[in-house]
Amino acid sequence: MVTLTDVAKAAGVSVATASMVLNPGKGAGKVGRERAERVREAAARLGYFGNYHARAMQVGRAETIGLALDFGAVGDEPSLEHPMGGEYFHHLTMGVESHTHYIGYNLALIGPSREERGVERGVRQIMQRRLDGLVVPGVLLHSGRNLTLPRPLPLVVVEHPGIGDIPLVNYDEVEGLKRALAHLVALGHRDLLWLGPKQSDIFAAREQHFIRLVWEAGLRGQSCHYLKPDGEYRRDAIANLATAALSAHLGRPRTFTAVMCYNDITAVGAYAALRTAGLHVPSDISVVGFDDFWSAIMLPRLTTVSHVLVQMGKRAAEMVVEMAVSEEALKAMRSRHELLIPDLIVRDSTAPMRPPQAT
Repeated sequence: MVTLTDVAKAAGVSVATASMVLNPGKGAGKVGRERAERVREAAARLGYFGNYHARAMQVGRAETIGLALDFGAVGDEPSLEHPMGGEYFHHLTMGVESHTHYIGYNLALIGPSREERGVERGVRQIMQRRLDGLVVPGVLLHSGRNLTLPRPLPLVVVEHPGIGDIPLVNYDEVEGLKRALAHLVALGHRDLLWLGPKQSDIFAAREQHFIRLVWEAGLRGQSCHYLKPDGEYRRDAIANLATAALSAHLGRPRTFTAVMCYNDITAVGAYAALRTAGLHVPSDISVVGFDDFWSAIMLPRLTTVSHVLVQMGKRAAEMVVEMAVSEEALKAMRSRHELLIPDLIVRDSTAPMRPPQAT
């Protein structure tokens, strides 16, 4: 069997240098390019592959972070759908993976089994040392789902109002809406319409923040609601409901000159309703979305508030790894609440206000 010592000898470097190159992590960056290439070439020529289990025993860690993605109830068949939509989890996963990839860790997606939710499985696997830590999307903990830990663990929740002394990573939704409003005000808009799901929805806080900010700024605001469909999340259903709601609203005399949408899918529906009514975006009506999941490919390209999910996932992974490798960090991060600032991405769907034309 080829050993690391054999590779180091063939490459003309020390065993420590060969280890830094062949064991993924930031240490590899300390080795010069020419020496690193010699090590990799020697490893490939000799057929050397590191022993994962031996390294895990040596460093005392699995070098694997889990991401809970338990869509559906315990005992159900696995599902790829969730009321938040696949794009939400795709962007969050991208953020977590960007950090695990950078430091040479593995990322494990933890779904439900017949007996346990993904979150519960992830916690158990930390206790079993199969995982070093776990990132939990906060949406998995809504609807009365509690999260109790046997002791402080390297676990971070993303986007949640608060849960005991477990560390959180959130984004400043109010600041994002403030930036959207400031942009519209700078373009001369004073009459605004909110288009989104009815406030019975668990994510209605966004509308409440928006209406409060409109009032505080001395602007005029109104709301137009649609009912989100029960069961499976379907983008086309959400867009169609938003189209129908806004079309009905446009049947009355119009005063608003800009539409603030609950999310980018809602903005897709708004585009369709405005187009059917003979109104042009942005010359007649400005439209702003929220998410930035695919708004860059809408026509016109959508001005939107970024949900910064990639950044939140990345920061959560950084915190989990810090807690996994340091008892001091594990203690210091209890009750830590980090707040990221979203960006307003200005594109082509907003323009200077033009007063509504009389019909």
